[in-house]
Amino acid sequence: METKLFEMTKEDLDTLLASMQPVPMIMLQLGRPQSTQERANAAWSALGKKMGFEYMTVRPDRRGDRFFTATPTGTVEGVAQGSGWCDMCGGEMTWCESCQVWSRKCCQDYGTCQCS
Repeated sequence: METKLFEMTKEDLDTLLASMQPVPMIMLQLGRPQSTQERANAAWSALGKKMGFEYMTVRPDRRGDRFFTATPTGTVEGVAQGSGWCDMCGGEMTWCESCQVWSRKCCQDYGTCQCS
């Protein structure tokens, strides 16, 4: 299956980066805490479910920290690919075949969409 370009939000990037930070070992803790790799994998898995991609197929993209390519699953938070909802304005978003990115009207208005 072919890969698509995705752009995560600043909040999503912050969540991913926070998941990779070391956590202190608490002396009274029962069991071993999750490793940094396990926490990072869990964060990518959650983002994959949210944005509609297989998290183990993620590859970085040259456009910056928030851009990456991955194999789409065809669903975004339970919505069929081709429609979804924008985190910024709550409006409908659609997949732009020519740019290979999710397109949102508000992003086009603010100049952050590659489709405009």
